[in-house]
Amino acid sequence: MDDLDNVEKNEKKICPSCGYENDPEVRVCIMDGTPLDPEAEAADQCPAAETSADELSGGGSLRELVEEAEQTQEDLDGALAPEETGTPKEIHKGPSVVAWLIAALMGVLCLVALLFDVGIKGGYVSLALPALRGMWYESGKRMYSAVDCYETLRVRAQEVEQWRKEKFRLGGGSSGQLLTEQQDSSTIYSADRFYYERTLLAAAKINPLDVIRQNSYGQSYLDSWFPEDAYRPRAVRRLAAQVAPLLKVEESFSTAYQAYYEAHPELEEAPPYEAVVDLLRKTKEGDKDASHAIFYDYYLLLITANDPDQKETAAKVLEELKKTPGVKPWMYLDTQLQLAQASADYGAILEACKERLKTNKEDPVALESEIRALYLQGKTDEASAKAKSLAALHNSQLAEAGKLMQAELLSRGGKYDEALAICDKIIAADEPTQSVLTASILKAKALLLKGDNQTALDTLQKLYDDPNWQQQITQEFVYTMMAASIRAQNTEVYAELAEMLESYDMAIPTQITQLEKGKVTVQDLYGKGWGDIT
Repeated sequence: MDDLDNVEKNEKKICPSCGYENDPEVRVCIMDGTPLDPEAEAADQCPAAETSADELSGGGSLRELVEEAEQTQEDLDGALAPEETGTPKEIHKGPSVVAWLIAALMGVLCLVALLFDVGIKGGYVSLALPALRGMWYESGKRMYSAVDCYETLRVRAQEVEQWRKEKFRLGGGSSGQLLTEQQDSSTIYSADRFYYERTLLAAAKINPLDVIRQNSYGQSYLDSWFPEDAYRPRAVRRLAAQVAPLLKVEESFSTAYQAYYEAHPELEEAPPYEAVVDLLRKTKEGDKDASHAIFYDYYLLLITANDPDQKETAAKVLEELKKTPGVKPWMYLDTQLQLAQASADYGAILEACKERLKTNKEDPVALESEIRALYLQGKTDEASAKAKSLAALHNSQLAEAGKLMQAELLSRGGKYDEALAICDKIIAADEPTQSVLTASILKAKALLLKGDNQTALDTLQKLYDDPNWQQQITQEFVYTMMAASIRAQNTEVYAELAEMLESYDMAIPTQITQLEKGKVTVQDLYGKGWGDIT
């Protein structure tokens, strides 16, 4: 095998300038005209010959290539930025049209040659395209679509590995085969690392706590792929530095809270709101670091918003925090929507959704809440249009959520068969996923509204009896099944579900007992408002 390798090297003439492997009979490099033999005539060298095809295709990891591309873009942006001071620069006449055409033609030829060379050497183009597309989505604040593209990159890395093994199938145990396997392993590792890095950064742009805070899903990825801080991506390190003060505030307040409990052993429940706020104030006064102040205000908002008796106070705290210099959207967006929904102020809900979508245009909570608020405002057509747009998104989970919203709206509009058709398509996946569970619940509601009570109960009974679904059952599922058992006059199923709720110290919702007594109808439950049963 070594002999074969030597023969292949002797058959090719490698250009000393651009590295291109020419045929043996060629005396001048066909890529840039560099003489390959002493007697060959001199030719002008290609200015782009300083970078070899090997360097362009496999000289660095995918992450290094992307970082270089980002730096180049930053330099370009700086060069194109208008000067704020000084005299205007001298304006030179641009190149002729012919020069532009020649440059464009050369660019196309170089691109074709590069793609061919890169494809042969490992299929890096198939990896670079989803990476660049994902970064484009990310720059447009479409985070879920971006993560989809990064996932595609991981899958293609495995496909590249398999392709290369088949393409470069060498003798067993040879050094060439070992090198190829090492390259395959490196390709997959780089793709996985790139996926986790970009996914974490995309999540951190929405809320850095999901990445930095201990025991978060992002922290587990960081510990696995970037165990040492020095090797973590620079952007992640910057985020960690920004959030570090919050983690210190969290630790200080947690320590003070624990000390308060130890000093009051008579407490059987959580301390009253006033005591907690006073404890937070004292902890803030004892902290001499001025940069921590805004994070104490952030915790004040969380504490106030989670007390059902402090709605008005929470609204005031929210407005004060939003006016605080240095505040970040992630510090108040969740709470702002929470307070708007609690007050049933549809205008406030839509405004909160609008602000959330500025951070992530594919925020599922904001998109679904926006559709609900529009429907409850009576803007049915606008809500339907939003649901249709959601169903057309690139991300499959968001698209499925949009289809479920369409089914909900169709059912409430009396178009039961159209709603059932959408639900059946999702249920056909026959997998224990949240989408299938939600589609089954919506199907049962549509059937109840249509008057097909027994089929509604059978739809839910099938999942209830399946062991694979035991961990997926939700309160809404149980309540809908109870409503179906009442309408189907199946007292045995109703009693079983009531007993299960009692075992968890949960009461039967008032709406369900009223349905049982005939004081409300299924139209009242699932055809008006949004049908939430609590």
